[in-house]
Amino acid sequence: MYQFHLSIGDWSGDGHGRSEDFTVASNAPVETVREAHYKIPEVTEVDIESICSEYGEDEIDAETVQVLKDMGFQFENSSGMGEGIVNVPEMARLWIFLLQKADPSLKLEIKDDDIPNLQFCGADDKGRHIGKVGYGLFSR
Repeated sequence: MYQFHLSIGDWSGDGHGRSEDFTVASNAPVETVREAHYKIPEVTEVDIESICSEYGEDEIDAETVQVLKDMGFQFENSSGMGEGIVNVPEMARLWIFLLQKADPSLKLEIKDDDIPNLQFCGADDKGRHIGKVGYGLFSR
């Protein structure tokens, strides 16, 4: 079993700096999954990198929505605003779906990352708090 992080958003921090990571379990190494990513447009006729690629863009055009539905993708977005409006977890699901379409031998699953952080907001029951370790390492 292999694992890798799938980042949605500005993973490199050179734009708006916001992203969210998902841990993915895979039956193949990350290099194989990367190859599948490059095959997505050719195999599916969907360019995942152009979907919701502009800041503040959260809607997939109706034509692409229909193509995705015809391929079997089931929209489960939690926005309640319609099938074309997506959120971060929905985009992660979509990417996994397209990766598996591009390479059907892939078995990918987003793992539940409900792992607690060492840091927490406020104080614990003894009045203690964990500060911002390494805060100064980041600049604007």
